[in-house]
Amino acid sequence: MVGFYGISPLIANYILLVLINPYNIDAIQDPINKEYTFPDEIAERLPSAMRSLSYFFAGLMFIGNLLQFEFKEPLEEPEENKNKEDVLIIEEGSILNTKPLLNIDIFPQKDPSKENENICEKKKNVEKGELSQNETLNHTSYIDSDGYQVVPIKVVSSLTESMDEKKKLEKKNKEWSESSLDTNDERRCYSLMDAFHCRSTYFLMIMIYFSMANGCFMVSNFKNYGITKISSDSFLTLIGSLSSVCNGGGRLVWGFLSDKLEFKKTYVILLIIQIMEIATLRFISDYGVLYLIWVCGALLCEGGHFVLFPPLCLKVFGQNVGSKIYSILMLVCCATNLTQYGVNLALRPLIGYDNEFYIFMGFTIISLLICLLVPIKFGHN
Repeated sequence: MVGFYGISPLIANYILLVLINPYNIDAIQDPINKEYTFPDEIAERLPSAMRSLSYFFAGLMFIGNLLQFEFKEPLEEPEENKNKEDVLIIEEGSILNTKPLLNIDIFPQKDPSKENENICEKKKNVEKGELSQNETLNHTSYIDSDGYQVVPIKVVSSLTESMDEKKKLEKKNKEWSESSLDTNDERRCYSLMDAFHCRSTYFLMIMIYFSMANGCFMVSNFKNYGITKISSDSFLTLIGSLSSVCNGGGRLVWGFLSDKLEFKKTYVILLIIQIMEIATLRFISDYGVLYLIWVCGALLCEGGHFVLFPPLCLKVFGQNVGSKIYSILMLVCCATNLTQYGVNLALRPLIGYDNEFYIFMGFTIISLLICLLVPIKFGHN
């Protein structure tokens, strides 16, 4: 599903291009401050273009609402069937059919009082776990006139209830990671507050905070930086559209790698690609095709974060706490976006885009060093 994330920008970008700059007018550089701006006629089209684009998204939301459906729970068994006195008929150890009996406590040619005492005793042993299911059936069943082994449904119900309780316990345990069940593991946590006493929580927050900075920066500034080197508005629109497809569709690639490799190896691959991409961006930005590939690579790495960290949180902290930790990581991503905006606003006029890239390369190196050098327990290792 995440592969379709980039389809909307692929369409919406060209709608905006047609509405705002249909004749592909180039940006003009101010000779004084060296800033690139578009003519006033393009800026005047912006309000009406945004209004038209809102109609497009409203139509998509309407279609999406029509495609929704309500999940129906399985129908429960009617009450009259629940209260019916049945017995299970077993032939050679397999259940074949059910028969209603008038009196399920009648055992042929046996003293009812003694047999009932034996049944009660065996039931107690079953509850204590001293008898297996097969032993229980053998001690509470009898052979009817047709040669079938008949077991009272009440006995089977007691076994079923104990099995259901065991399944519920197993299901409940799956909500917690193995580390939470290990008293010697420092990641042991049963609540969000417990997770904040765990070092892994803070290392994950630091890693995603620094490594996401470059992707957030490129999403916001690829066009502002691009018009300083490439004057074609339509080509920059193509870059934005294809990079969005890489952001969404590339998550399938990272998902495949994370299935084949552990988190640490996949994350290191992502960070190395990002470092190489940042270090060489200023040298290839004059070449349109290469600049397109590099921007797509930056957004490919950004999209990988949203694939690698969710399953890691569930693996480290379990379903109950892991989902909450990932929500915290999303808030950290918001803080990253604000950070890159502040850095760009304060430092770009002083050092320029080309030198600003190295700041985000340093951020990525910090994440790489933490991942490689800090002894973090990723998963159950």
